[in-house]
Amino acid sequence: GLKTVELYLEGVHCAACVWLVEKIPSLVPGVTEVRLDMGKSMARVTWDPEQADLSAIARRLDSLGYPVHPFRGVKVRDLRRKEDRELLIRIGVAGFCAGNIMLISFALYGGMFHGIAEEFRNLFHWASLVIALPAVLWCGALFFRSAWGAIRAGTTHMDIPISLGILTGFLWGAWSTITARGEVYFDSVTLLIFLLLAGRWVQRTQQRKAADASELLYSLAPTSARLVVDGEVRESPLEAVLPGAHVEVRAGDSVPVDGVVLEGNSSLNLSLLSGESKPVAAAPGDRVFAGTENLAARLLVEVAGTGEDTRVGRLMQLVEEAARRRAPVLRLADRISGWFVTAVLALALLTLVLWWWADPAGAVGHAVALLVVTCPCAL
Repeated sequence: GLKTVELYLEGVHCAACVWLVEKIPSLVPGVTEVRLDMGKSMARVTWDPEQADLSAIARRLDSLGYPVHPFRGVKVRDLRRKEDRELLIRIGVAGFCAGNIMLISFALYGGMFHGIAEEFRNLFHWASLVIALPAVLWCGALFFRSAWGAIRAGTTHMDIPISLGILTGFLWGAWSTITARGEVYFDSVTLLIFLLLAGRWVQRTQQRKAADASELLYSLAPTSARLVVDGEVRESPLEAVLPGAHVEVRAGDSVPVDGVVLEGNSSLNLSLLSGESKPVAAAPGDRVFAGTENLAARLLVEVAGTGEDTRVGRLMQLVEEAARRRAPVLRLADRISGWFVTAVLALALLTLVLWWWADPAGAVGHAVALLVVTCPCAL
């Protein structure tokens, strides 16, 4: 009585997204399971249609910051390219801002040891503030949207302390600039944004490479077959070939289906399935498998299975399931991360309060440092 659908989600950029999306069953009654493949940005949603509508699930995902699309066709590839370009532009802008602010900070650090005129110090602070604005408000918006989605879902994940660290550091630096008192943290904030974005780009690229490599096996099997009907041979899409049909496989062709040889004697290259390059004889009554290569002569094959019902299709399903399955250490991290983030936020607040009594000037700096070091690498 359950239904399953594959959806492409925009805005998936880190493990925190996976954690948040997979919380959907606790947010939408009737959803039994959500599994997100971060490399493909593909969510497999299983739900009870009598309790929930797919449109309601899609609206909930959209409200968390992940617009939904069908996981099919050219549009998904275009969306992926658009997201990749946007992330690269964000990395470039964040790197530009961080680099220029660090040059300005070099002068400020020199002034701490050798003295600097007040008007130049204020000028450098204001220049850093202006340059930091696009890095924080646009480049850092990825983290803010993710954190806001978690708050709306009534849960916590690692983008919340990251966002708090970025915003607190930036706002405290802005306050110090406006009042002309205290230190600024624009170099640290912008560099943190740049490094986090660059790390997520590397992670996304490597995961997509792995996903694309597994999908490549699908392309090794033909997408059409020579269907034999009443003695006539015609090309037919593989989706239209049903079990029990007869297909012709000529010498040099890849076998498009799993089936049994009815006519012909030939030899097959089974290296795709077994790794063995030595040809194997095929005669009437022998089983043949999709993706293998017919080397010698024409064969007439009775279809037993196509697409996902073939041996290579089942192998690919196992590969995809293994890619989606989380390692025990990751499942442990998922279980404790909510408590971890809550504890860190409480400790940051406690740090702020205690240091406010002891040294108000350093209180915010210590609290911000505690928040910033709770990036996903800490857990």
